[in-house]
Amino acid sequence: GQQPHGYPYPYPPPPNYIPDPQPNDVLSGRGGLTNHHPGNNHFRKIVAEMREEYLATEKADKILLSTKIVEAIFALDPPGRFLQKD
Repeated sequence: GQQPHGYPYPYPPPPNYIPDPQPNDVLSGRGGLTNHHPGNNHFRKIVAEMREEYLATEKADKILLSTKIVEAIFALDPPGRFLQKD
């Protein structure tokens, strides 16, 4: 059968396969694609802005700051997603 655009394997893709990440998506992994993706650049900017607060926060409250970062990505228009390259 016809495979989705960009899908390199002869077997069907998993149901959650995303062929074209959107600009607000954060891509996990290493290398040029993730380093230069707009969503990753925005994510790094948010993290850098919260760095001092994170370092000054007690360990038990660090998860709250991590949650704020995730919520900031989800609040973008269109919402960002955290995607893993397979």
